[in-house]
Amino acid sequence: MEQMYRDGVREVLVQPTHIIHGLEYEKMRSQLAPYQERFSQVRIGAPLLEATKDYEEAAGLIIEDVRPGDGESLVLMGHGTEHHTNAAYPALDYTFWAKGYKNVIVGTVEGFPEMDEVLKKLKEQQTKRVLLMPFMVVAGDHARNDMAGEDEDSWKSILTARGYEVRPVIKGLGEIPGIRQMFVRHAREAKEGSGESVR
Repeated sequence: MEQMYRDGVREVLVQPTHIIHGLEYEKMRSQLAPYQERFSQVRIGAPLLEATKDYEEAAGLIIEDVRPGDGESLVLMGHGTEHHTNAAYPALDYTFWAKGYKNVIVGTVEGFPEMDEVLKKLKEQQTKRVLLMPFMVVAGDHARNDMAGEDEDSWKSILTARGYEVRPVIKGLGEIPGIRQMFVRHAREAKEGSGESVR
């Protein structure tokens, strides 16, 4: 922000790559707030999941990209948060169900639904094959260790120990072209005036 101000920029558009309006999003907003008087305009694009259409679009894009096999459940591992916006994850889980994707389960590492809820749903689905994928923009440490790692507390290990055939996909949402376009759309909407303004 300092560099842009020195360079003579007066209108700023910030497009986060956050999944939800969580703690990190609030931190970003607080870091931008001191600059609101120095620029003529500071606008912020929405995170990935904001409106109902975002949930529906993201669900469709994931199914189209991953294509779980017959008799295979897709388990998405989100980050999760203690912030109240963690409700986005159960909402996404319900969106998959409402759109007819009954074989998709959303869980989180640090929020609700936890692994216990994932296991309950897998039992209800009576499946033995699991496609495991991170619901995160980047497939980083959580995906490689907490989800697909060899330690006994990784999601892969927990599921394997319970007799599931697990197929991990180390692929972040940012690798799906349609998801990237959702962020572009949010940036465009913010630029056109429907985004959040720091002012």
